[in-house]
Amino acid sequence: MTLSIKAIKIMKLALLMSVTILFLSACSGHPTAGNWSIKSDSTAAISRIEIKFEGRAVLSKHGDIKDDYHCFWNARSATMITLKCRRPGEEAVEQYFELAVSDNENAILTDKNQVVGSYIKQSS
Repeated sequence: MTLSIKAIKIMKLALLMSVTILFLSACSGHPTAGNWSIKSDSTAAISRIEIKFEGRAVLSKHGDIKDDYHCFWNARSATMITLKCRRPGEEAVEQYFELAVSDNENAILTDKNQVVGSYIKQSS
């Protein structure tokens, strides 16, 4: 059984379109990705959150950079991520946080179901 040149071209085009759609659908970012600053009415120890697209994050405390948490995150739902964090010099100690977005501008950071602080997303 031989295929015509037209049928082969159609199959190639269909395959190319399928692969393109797969790549495009996998590239949408999580709504938590970006930079978050503490809300002015919050007294949380963590003042800034930076969620990077590739699965890394930094939770910055007030003061020295050595107090920052360096984290890996994964999506728990469409609006929540779990952060697995460590501080420099304390690699054996892991701390887990969750960041939940209530809308595209506001988020809550929790530690063991206790609210750490409220944050607002910074514009790019």
